[in-house]
Amino acid sequence: METNVPPITPRLWERTMTLGQEPVLALSVRRPAFPEKGAFRRVERYFSRCSLLLREQWETVLYPRACQARRDDELFLPWRAALDYAVTYWEPPLLSLRLEITHSDQLHRPRRWYVGETWDCAQGRPRLLSSFFPGNRRWRRQLTAQLVEQARQRVNSGETLLRPDCPETVRREFDPERFYLTGEGLALFYPMYLLGPYAEGVPVFTVPLSPTETAPPPGQAPPGGGSAPGWGSRRGTPAPAPP
Repeated sequence: METNVPPITPRLWERTMTLGQEPVLALSVRRPAFPEKGAFRRVERYFSRCSLLLREQWETVLYPRACQARRDDELFLPWRAALDYAVTYWEPPLLSLRLEITHSDQLHRPRRWYVGETWDCAQGRPRLLSSFFPGNRRWRRQLTAQLVEQARQRVNSGETLLRPDCPETVRREFDPERFYLTGEGLALFYPMYLLGPYAEGVPVFTVPLSPTETAPPPGQAPPGGGSAPGWGSRRGTPAPAPP
């Protein structure tokens, strides 16, 4: 197996749910599938479980809403919900992915939510954001200060639709679960509408990392547990769209 290619196979699941004979909700899950061997077995179990939880959420929560919308509107068009992913970083054993959940219906503009997943594939464990700053007890304060400064620069540039109070919101609403890795460093993101209007999409800020910060201290496993919060947790569950 080539080390420059992550050991991932795309796995696709699709379903069209109907009311009577009429389609009302089209579902699609394209998730990364991992080898069922070694530490990858734990990673595969996690992604399999989370994708099942997401499908169940759509089938038990979103589907009844779509059915009601069809009953209320003769010009109804089927709703859609999808999960897709992109590999954003692979430097063995470190793997990072950005998962994107989208919802489309007649009641709101299409909405997007990101989920970041970063794993040490040798250990079969997720990497927490704090693990990229070993021995630095002030990492959170220093990191948010960089995010606030980037937000302030974007607002002052006049080339963004971010709200004037964006820098303060960036500091107040910082969540260490909302990140993934790229070749440029840490990518930290905020939900749609939190920092600006729909046109801003999902705002992402990038903070460079040194090579030593991407690896745990010698002889130590990276901080983290046997599992990470699932997509059904607060970071992955789509929130109601604003009016």
